[in-house]
Formats: sequence, structure tokens, C-alpha cells
Amino acid sequence: RVVSLGVLLSSPTQHLDEWTDRARRAAQQASFLGDLVKRHACTSIAAEAISCGGPPSARFSMGTSLCLSWGVLAGIAHCMGLSLLEVPPKVWQHAVVPDAVKGKKVDYEIVFGRLKTFVEGQAYVALHTIKRSQQNHALDAVGVGVFAALARATTITLGPTEAAHA
Repeated sequence: RVVSLGVLLSSPTQHLDEWTDRARRAAQQASFLGDLVKRHACTSIAAEAISCGGPPSARFSMGTSLCLSWGVLAGIAHCMGLSLLEVPPKVWQHAVVPDAVKGKKVDYEIVFGRLKTFVEGQAYVALHTIKRSQQNHALDAVGVGVFAALARATTITLGPTEAAHA
């Protein structure tokens, strides 16, 4: 079940150089996510695999940010003795919409419509407080989490610091 849902945003600090500011923001992510892991007594972390698509002019910046975030997740998993599961985007998307043709673009409206059925209670309320333009990030997390929970329950066994590729 989805127990919490949101989008973690952090704005750059103007007086810091770019790399110092990225380190500051990564530390904020680590604090927030570490607290979340403790609060919900998580036994594993599932995250979407790094994908460096998007406009060519933004790929370096997006790739850098994604890699820093993945480093934060890997560090949290290691320090807290948790399993870390990496789920490629197309793997969980095609699991949600199995009738989609492999290799073809997935219709995100259909994907997100199906994912919303897993979001209830507080998480459902939280989803609707997120700006529509950023709901895709929260719903991506729902897709990854639901896929990982179902796959782990049936097929995947991980040690405390291993990463699995679905």
C-alpha cells in the first residue's frame, strides 16, 4: 500500500557555487529520506533507474542531479542495512500497462490512471495537493514502489546491501 506520497523540492541557494549547492541539496534529501525510512520502518528502498532522456541541452544537469539522488539512496540503503532495488522505467510501466507493445512509447495517461487505483486515504489527498505538472514524479514513485513490492513478494530476494536489476 502507498503510505506516503509527495514531491521533494529544494531550491538553489543563490550565494553558493553550483557544486556546493548540489551537495547541500543532496544532504537535505538524505536527511528527509532517512527520517522517512525510520518513520515507516522500511526494509528496502525501490527507485526508478537513472534515465537521461529529455532535451539534449538539459541532459547533463538532469543526469548530474539524478546521479546525486541515486548516491543518496545508495548511501541510505547501505548505512541502514536496507535492500536497494533499481527498476527501469519501461519495466514498471509495461507491468502497469501489459497490453502496450514492447519498445513503443507508453501512454502515460493510461499508466497514471491505473496507478491512481493504488493510492488511497492520506496518500490520495496528498497526491491532489501536488501541482499537476509535478504529479508525474509522485505517480512514477507509486509505479516503482508497487512494482517492487509485488516483484519482491513473488520473485526477488535481496541481501541488505545488494542492488537488483529488474
